[in-house]
Amino acid sequence: MTLKRWAGRMAHFEQMIMRKGGLIFAVYSLYWRFKTAWYKAGTKFQDRYGLFDYTSWIRDNEVPPHPSVRNESETAVWSLDTVHISLVIQYRLEILEQRWGMSEANALFWQTIRSLEAQTSSAWEICLLGDLPEGFSQLVADWPQDDKDHQGQYRWFRDVGAGEGALSKALMLARGEWVMILNPGDTVSPDLCTELSQLAQQPEPPEIVYFDQDHLSDEYFIREKPVFWPDWSPDLLLSANYLENACIQNDLLRACAAQSQSNGEALLRCVEQARRIVHIARILYHRASAVPADGILSLRFSASEAADHLQRLGVADAQIAEDALKRARFSWSVSGRLVSIIIPSRDRREYLERCLTSIHQSTHYRNYEIVIVDNNSQEADTLAYYAQLQQAPNTVVLKNQTAFNYSAYNNLGARHAHGDLLLFLNNDVEVIDPCWLDELVQWAERREIGAVGAKLLYPDGTIQHAGIVVGMEGHGSHVFMGQREGYTGLFGSVDWYRDVSAITGACLMMRREVFEKIGAFDEDYLLVFNDIEICVRVLAHGYRVVYNPFARLIHYEGKSRGRYIPPDDIRLGYEHLKDIVAQGDSYYNPNLSYAVRVPTLRRTWEEDRLQRLETIARLAI
Repeated sequence: MTLKRWAGRMAHFEQMIMRKGGLIFAVYSLYWRFKTAWYKAGTKFQDRYGLFDYTSWIRDNEVPPHPSVRNESETAVWSLDTVHISLVIQYRLEILEQRWGMSEANALFWQTIRSLEAQTSSAWEICLLGDLPEGFSQLVADWPQDDKDHQGQYRWFRDVGAGEGALSKALMLARGEWVMILNPGDTVSPDLCTELSQLAQQPEPPEIVYFDQDHLSDEYFIREKPVFWPDWSPDLLLSANYLENACIQNDLLRACAAQSQSNGEALLRCVEQARRIVHIARILYHRASAVPADGILSLRFSASEAADHLQRLGVADAQIAEDALKRARFSWSVSGRLVSIIIPSRDRREYLERCLTSIHQSTHYRNYEIVIVDNNSQEADTLAYYAQLQQAPNTVVLKNQTAFNYSAYNNLGARHAHGDLLLFLNNDVEVIDPCWLDELVQWAERREIGAVGAKLLYPDGTIQHAGIVVGMEGHGSHVFMGQREGYTGLFGSVDWYRDVSAITGACLMMRREVFEKIGAFDEDYLLVFNDIEICVRVLAHGYRVVYNPFARLIHYEGKSRGRYIPPDDIRLGYEHLKDIVAQGDSYYNPNLSYAVRVPTLRRTWEEDRLQRLETIARLAI
């Protein structure tokens, strides 16, 4: 730590004594800050040296089920007339033999069967398509006729085949309210069916239910490589098919499969027609390691399936390309409407000039104007630069002598802007990708999207912004911060499209109609958290907030204004965000830590996120 930072810390300590609550308050503040830093450091240390792994997390968070104990009332209700889930297993021996051999393929099938027989609810059936595994006929014959738990639960649909058309035929024969497709070797948690049974009894049962997942190793079938999904995120589905093994209402799936040429198309049609999609934030599905080597990155719809899906949603000419890193990048035509780029600024000409030069020289989308809102600049070099800009086409410099208020300055710029699309941009960013503005425009123009943000990089190429998780480290922090592009972990990839709860105001685009409908930036905020607050209002009005990883810029964060956070902003942010923080960010996952910015497994000793937020507000000076 530098001498300057030590001096700043000491000055802050003095302020706590003099202005707030005396020495006791100051000592408590230091203790809490030290404890929080210790939590973060401890988490990072454990992750770096493997001292807390997935096995440790399972031990601390998953209660061992008791498959032999069933609820008596449940057992009385479930019968052959009440099958809550049909588990469809496609057993194609010629394909499995190529990878595993006959005996191994058969062992995989029975691994799946054993996990189903361990269910704590008996309201399920197995629907086998394709070839007949060794021993399956004997399994069916051995169950006594009066066994109410298993009688009729094992069924072989010998006449439907095993190709794409087999699913439609099988669905007509399946009796379950929901259908789930499994591969031989996949297993499910013993209480999967119990979870579904509870959902089935709700007044409005969901049409699609999905859950978190992990993988089973080739050797010893050890659980590893977990993936934790957010709650329903339609734009994430374009990058990762996290519904591949979801439970889908049978009536809906039948109807959609009848209209579809592939299983992927049927699933996407289900998504389009479903009224309610529910995420169970538990590891209930264990994928056999027969998936391709790139794992979750391979979970994707085909280009034609995804394009047709977007076209049915109103994106008429959607196209999908895959780059060298196997990232799916979507594009469609835009209207060419005027974009107003609104940039608050004060002195520091070198940053603003670099920002504007990069926009002019490196931007493919040409229909834009620049609206600079100056906050009483004093440096002669800056004033001379403004004089040059005022002679430039499509550039406006607004002078404002009032005290700086980031929200008010952005609102002022919006009032003087002429564009139908408003881009709020910091003066310390630099364009590095010619298509950055095209990328933002194409998403912002979709009627269901209320705001869209970019991937911002530090000058060293690491991630500065890839979306904000509300409640992370307090009010909210940038997820994936400090990682490299291409990073993939417990929460998926930094290069996936995502619906998020908030994006940074350093690069935030929305349509003017949305901006005016939700009421612009809240001017009670002086400097920070106004971006999170406006995004929360965007969501409240029924729009989505999207992070686009293919709009890329460099962000020299804090160069113009530093890192000072006004205490009033902290307290106001607490009042606006405390309910969301208490509930948890729906676009994150409760199994992941809120204490650090890179998604990692949550520890049982982690500080409660709402208590942390309350403490931050109480200590603000």
